Amino acid sequence: MRRREVRGIDFKLGESAAVPDAVRIPNRNYMNLLELPVLFYVVCLLFYVAALPTPAAIWLAWVYVGLRALHSVVHLTYNHVIHRLVLFAASNGVLVVLWVMAAARLVRQPHMNRASSFLKRIRSFHIFTSQSRAVR
Repeated sequence: MRRREVRGIDFKLGESAAVPDAVRIPNRNYMNLLELPVLFYVVCLLFYVAALPTPAAIWLAWVYVGLRALHSVVHLTYNHVIHRLVLFAASNGVLVVLWVMAAARLVRQPHMNRASSFLKRIRSFHIFTSQSRAVR
């Protein structure tokens, strides 16, 4: 914007055609990091709060981070679509495995105190927000 290559209005609905590639590619890479990786952040929090991660889950989480970092490097440098696709697909596969591991761990160990207290907090929050909506 300082170089007057783009204006704020160019990003009002995402990106306009006026946005140059030198700005568009880093912008899209940043947007990618705010999409599916959010599910990674949630599963990490779930492991931390409720499921107690196994060494395999921790290893897979680092593999996911590494694959996403490599995806960003490819995207921001030579930007070969097939290489990006392979890294993207591999990272999503790792993410699915992490979610399956978390779900299996929660199902196998429903008696865990941390999981029980976490679920109680969620239920009480839901009841509280439901009552708040009813009052309005």
